[in-house]
Amino acid sequence: MHGKIAVDAVLSNVREYLEQNGFEVVDPEKNLGHAKIVITSGLDKNYLGDESIKTEVPVIDASGLTEDQVLAEVERRLNISH
Repeated sequence: MHGKIAVDAVLSNVREYLEQNGFEVVDPEKNLGHAKIVITSGLDKNYLGDESIKTEVPVIDASGLTEDQVLAEVERRLNISH
């Protein structure tokens, strides 16, 4: 297991793909503090248009990316090599 990754619920394809590749996927609404990376859908704006996420871990905007591209970015950020 490579670690916990918080992934937006709307990114079910990314969630499944990361799980298939050895990551534990958690809900960012409930387990953000335990995640090594947060993956968003790019739709995370509050009613004022604020897109900020308050976390100390890297945040990846998955909008427009394939599952492979998201995985590659996660591995790059975590320095995981094959």
